[in-house]
Amino acid sequence: MGNKFFESPFFKKISRIADFFLGSLYFLICSIPVLTLFPALCALYYTMAKAVRYGSGKSTTGSFFLGFRQNLKQGLWLSVLCALGIVILYTMYDVARGVGFGTLYGRIYLILIPVYTIVFAAMLITVVPIVSRFSIKTLAAFKLALSFIRRHPWKILTYVIALAGSAALSFAFPPLSLVLPGGYMFSLTYLMEPMLLEYMREHPEETGEVPSWLEDALEESRREN
Repeated sequence: MGNKFFESPFFKKISRIADFFLGSLYFLICSIPVLTLFPALCALYYTMAKAVRYGSGKSTTGSFFLGFRQNLKQGLWLSVLCALGIVILYTMYDVARGVGFGTLYGRIYLILIPVYTIVFAAMLITVVPIVSRFSIKTLAAFKLALSFIRRHPWKILTYVIALAGSAALSFAFPPLSLVLPGGYMFSLTYLMEPMLLEYMREHPEETGEVPSWLEDALEESRREN
């Protein structure tokens, strides 16, 4: 009776929410220094893919801090790039406000700002899974992210909109920030995992040895294609 309860759909849903909570909590704590934002994002994706989606047997806590350590060095530089991207966005808005939103240049900036924001967010949500999965140089990670965006623009745009919605919900109802980051990253695995597995199939010499927890998923991906 007890085993049936722990294997029931209800318990699995409760367990998944708990994973979202723990992952989100660790992400929020590790993001406090700001410069560790990108390593924390990579660790959260790594955790949602490895421990939650693929059920590797590794705990949420163990997966998160392993992913955090693995991506810390490169992630610090990427955090700086993210900060620079945000500064550029604010500068564009500040210039538009300075020249006047009703002027020609102001209107041009009002068009460029949302376009820039969408591209920035699209790059962010594709680069994070790439860096969390592969030992890859930063420039190569951005090039791969751009190739994913070119091949799946509308799917990625959907997740950009979902990211904006999640941020708005977290701002309106702060307690939701304790589950939404993990929930969003888990949902992102359904967009990114097929792309990452396809890349691993097509470029085994670049992606290196397949982690044991990914072997079954990669084999299934080969059979489907």
